[in-house]
Amino acid sequence: ITLIPALLAIMGKRIDSLRVPFIKPPPHDHRPHGWARWARFIGRIPIPAMLVAIAVLVVLGIPVLNLELGQQNNGQMPQSTTVRQSYDLLREGFGPGVNGPLLIAVDSGSDHFHNDQKKLNQLQSQQQQQEQQAVQQATAQLEAQGVPPSEAQSEAEQQVKSQPPTKKEKQADQQEQFLKTTASDPRLVNLQNKIGKTSGVKDVSPAIVDKSGVAASFSVVPTTAPSADATTDLVNNLRDKVIPAADKGTTLTTYVGGQTASYIDLASRISDRLVRVIVVVIALSLILLLIAFRSIVVPLISAVMNLLSVAASYGVLTFVFQEGHGASLIGVDGGATPIVSYVPLMMFAILFGLSMDYQVFLMSRMREHFEQSGNNHEAVVDGLAVSARVITSAALIMVAVYTSFILNGQPVVKEFGLGLAAAIAIDASIVRCVLVPSVMVLLGKRNWWLPRFMRRLPRIGIEGEEYFKARDAAAAPAGGSNPGA
Repeated sequence: ITLIPALLAIMGKRIDSLRVPFIKPPPHDHRPHGWARWARFIGRIPIPAMLVAIAVLVVLGIPVLNLELGQQNNGQMPQSTTVRQSYDLLREGFGPGVNGPLLIAVDSGSDHFHNDQKKLNQLQSQQQQQEQQAVQQATAQLEAQGVPPSEAQSEAEQQVKSQPPTKKEKQADQQEQFLKTTASDPRLVNLQNKIGKTSGVKDVSPAIVDKSGVAASFSVVPTTAPSADATTDLVNNLRDKVIPAADKGTTLTTYVGGQTASYIDLASRISDRLVRVIVVVIALSLILLLIAFRSIVVPLISAVMNLLSVAASYGVLTFVFQEGHGASLIGVDGGATPIVSYVPLMMFAILFGLSMDYQVFLMSRMREHFEQSGNNHEAVVDGLAVSARVITSAALIMVAVYTSFILNGQPVVKEFGLGLAAAIAIDASIVRCVLVPSVMVLLGKRNWWLPRFMRRLPRIGIEGEEYFKARDAAAAPAGGSNPGA
């Protein structure tokens, strides 16, 4: 609103000096051309046009019923990247779950972690008994060989101590060392055992306890990939059933973290806020459009049309990425891939803003023609004929920009690119050029109805028309006084 008008004023008519070759300027013979013919065609058959547009949007939006927010992992990255190669190597060597282990954090509460002294005493007692039995057996053998009893006892003890430890004795020594640490706390061991026996768990690592005995942590390796639905089910099962049952009756508080768990929490928070965001944005847009166009119907039409565009774009996104139809054609390895939780929210914000721009372009032209002629049908047709080229041209630029995102190797960027490109194409063509004008033709003058108690709302000029009206009104008396002079 500052730099471009200044540049246009400086350049003047020289802005048209360089013509684009092979493109003819639009004719000015006042005959219907291009979008004017299309607008008149929609005006003649509003009901069939509306039904066809709604049918197309419904078909495109049906997959959104199966939309599930999830996460992606490096397994969806291009195979040429080192990230994907390391992911595949780890999966082949250690299983898919090793690429996204769960992190279990445990708070001891008021009763700090301590070693299992009871089991340690039992183990040491058993070791002493076994050693005494071995000494007694060796002593009996030496005495049978004629060694005096006084010498046999000492020789037997030396023989027992000098013998290399057996496998069982090594395991007992390792068990003893473990029982001397705070990681042997019975509550912590019970928790690990319960988690390790849970379906979908491949391995549980040893626990690490801090020096103060307040916190402990260990990792859990699932049997499935980080983005798999089974891994999500495992996290929910651990949080809802397994861990509460293991912690019951103790002072422990256990938390499940890690890549999969963090994405589940993020998706849950976004899902809880998504409806609220949509309601707030629509409410604000209704208020602004109500003041701008001084109509109840126009804001409602705009809100409904924008929601239809969003639903159709979400359906396309679900159909291609979540269900995997044609995903390989845009460079997504492995077919179906989850829709990242924050993509729909950001798509809604961007798409709603662009859709509202297109709606304002269209409605402002229709409102202008209606105020001039008072004929709703002609206002809708003429408004569409004038604004359709601007809307579709702007949309085509945005579609080209967002389509280029598909060339990026990141699946998340591809989701943004395809989702926004499809959304803008649907909104600018089916919604703005077919559905909106057909509905407004059918509603007639009811489009511009405003209750009497709302007519005190302030008037806002969308494109400065209030300024031009005031300027023309001020210039009229001055122009009319000259003849009398």
